[in-house]
Amino acid sequence: MSINSQSFDNLISRAGSILRQTVCYNHLRFDSFRIFRSKGGTAVNRHWGMVLAGGCFEIGWVAGLKYAFAWWEWLLTAGALLASFYLLVEASKGLPAGTVYAVFTGIGAAGTAVAETVLFGEPFRPEKMALVLLMVIGIAGLKLTTDADQRRKEET
Repeated sequence: MSINSQSFDNLISRAGSILRQTVCYNHLRFDSFRIFRSKGGTAVNRHWGMVLAGGCFEIGWVAGLKYAFAWWEWLLTAGALLASFYLLVEASKGLPAGTVYAVFTGIGAAGTAVAETVLFGEPFRPEKMALVLLMVIGIAGLKLTTDADQRRKEET
């Protein structure tokens, strides 16, 4: 299984530009808030994109464990499981493994909590969502500090 890096980078670049357009208000620019782009190259972009995609697949297979009943639902669950771990392993080749795993599981846990409430009718609990928000803040902090470390390595 191979990912066409040029088309993947284009997709990530477009997603980043949409995010920047959403985050930028009038004259305020949040250029330092780079989720998809890192100063210095596309390899880091691709790896962070893999972490994000892997976390999304994790949400799918975790939901599948609870809600799959038909054989094809179990097949989709298994496919999501394989895809998520493939992307996790590939992302770990270009980023620190501990950070990748923390962000990957955080995306999965936060996404699963939100998906259960939004899609599957679990009751909304403010304290649960506050903890999910705290986890997302921690994930963003890991991402930003990893990018800073990466920039320091590239400068030396």
